[in-house]
Amino acid sequence: MVMLTSDNGPHHEGGHNPKFWNSNGPFQGNKRSLYDGGIRVPMIVQWPGHVKAGSTTALMAGAVDFMATAAEIASLKLNTPTDGISFLPTLLGKDEQQKKHDYLYWEFYEQGSKQALRAGKWKAVRRPMITGPIELYNLSEDIAEKNDLAKRYPEIVSSFDLKFTEAHAPNKRWRSSGKARDAKRERSEGR
Repeated sequence: MVMLTSDNGPHHEGGHNPKFWNSNGPFQGNKRSLYDGGIRVPMIVQWPGHVKAGSTTALMAGAVDFMATAAEIASLKLNTPTDGISFLPTLLGKDEQQKKHDYLYWEFYEQGSKQALRAGKWKAVRRPMITGPIELYNLSEDIAEKNDLAKRYPEIVSSFDLKFTEAHAPNKRWRSSGKARDAKRERSEGR
């Protein structure tokens, strides 16, 4: 079995010019961006006798799912729980058996911090994390994330705000994340 993927989209390091090479095609953003140009990457799998050549999938998955998949392929039980879900059923063409994420979540502390969350066709981006305004995109109609629909769908924005809070875990290395959450809580409580 051979799996080929990347941990991020195109970058500007080492003189690389993503615009010249059209490295991220229709997607907005580059490495360190939480728009799909920075985080959406292809994955190619070759596994003769198991994965049908030329098959594709729209399964919403992430690098977090690799360990669960590798463990299932090797018939191993993971001793430590992860957020990953094995995508082995999809590889084997058994889509009806595939478990799915309710959403995928990313956060990035550098560059002032940011969060992103994908649930079905909807994608939300918040800059800075915890306290910033939430942008909302319908990826089934706007793959380039150009049309922010947050004002049109406040109920979806509100549900993403709750998901951002649920998914975020403060990190001791980035003290500002806890301070931002405390400030947001104090504002909501009227202090």
